[in-house]
Amino acid sequence: MPQLIKRILCCFTCLYFFMLPVHADVVEFAVGEWAPYISKKDPSSPLEKIVSEAYALEGIQVKYSYFPWKRSYGYTKKGRYIGTFPWTHLRSREEDFNINPSPILKDPSVYFHLKDTDFEWATLTNLKKYRVGVTLGYKNQEIYKRLEIPAEVVPYEELNFKMILQGRIEVYGASKRVGYAMIKSMFSPEDAEQFTNHPEPYTTDIYHILFSKQAKDSEKYMRAFESGFSKLKASGRYNEILKISNVD
Repeated sequence: MPQLIKRILCCFTCLYFFMLPVHADVVEFAVGEWAPYISKKDPSSPLEKIVSEAYALEGIQVKYSYFPWKRSYGYTKKGRYIGTFPWTHLRSREEDFNINPSPILKDPSVYFHLKDTDFEWATLTNLKKYRVGVTLGYKNQEIYKRLEIPAEVVPYEELNFKMILQGRIEVYGASKRVGYAMIKSMFSPEDAEQFTNHPEPYTTDIYHILFSKQAKDSEKYMRAFESGFSKLKASGRYNEILKISNVD
């Protein structure tokens, strides 16, 4: 009898370990607030959904940690996180990051200002006539510095819109969709109504994922994303996510 009990216990032990869930491969990204594309307040926002579903097709789970964008960039550069997105592909970033080849988003940017501001531009150097705002770590900061365009640098994008309304700056360049999402969420309808944008986009930014060269298996996870992302686009799911989110 003791031998029978021992065998039964052994069988149950084996069955228990067999039924334990296999730990899925997990990647962690450092990101920030950039509604409507990505937001801690909305886990189903389109870029998070696109990245998560692309990896899911490769059997990989995704976790997100949210910080100010400059910190997300820095943490990823040091290898604390596998990657960060969305960022434009700059040559200066190639030293620290593997940048996925396929853009995850194309997005037009415009200059925001108040309706009573007489703002016109033909070239970027025209901005020297205005008080301009820029967000720390964003691409425009490098561009303005290179062109010697004076700009007020702030740590958060939202501050630029507050400063426009307060009259501290006159112009701020940003994603049209993101800018109006911020204005709507930050201000009363009366204050939001004071904002407008120049009708001519100054650029259409193309965004990628930056994979840290200091993180283990960086290239492996970049290739895994590219594989899953290719499948996601081929299935039509990528366009479906953007349409559902009203950002296509």
